[in-house]
Amino acid sequence: MINKIKKSLNKITVGEIFIAGLLMLPMTLIFPENIMCGYMSALGAAITFATITFKLALFFIWFIHLTFLMSMRGTTERAEIYISDLKAEHLKSGKEIFFRRSK
Repeated sequence: MINKIKKSLNKITVGEIFIAGLLMLPMTLIFPENIMCGYMSALGAAITFATITFKLALFFIWFIHLTFLMSMRGTTERAEIYISDLKAEHLKSGKEIFFRRSK
């Protein structure tokens, strides 16, 4: 029984979870008086956000850095320069790792 559950869970892809999360989002619009639909909508929002965050982690790290720097320093230019430096360092370290392993 447990093996059947494991096999069925292994067949679920990230795309299916993402679509299920998107389908749960409009539940409060369809049934606004039902408290369970509110929880379903919140769960769908959490699933959708988590899926996007896990798949696009570098984008969210960049976004958090950009918003933090804009709020602390107040200028977009400094934040953009800092982010471009971070990207350059990230690409440089990735190339170094790749070329060391390929030798």
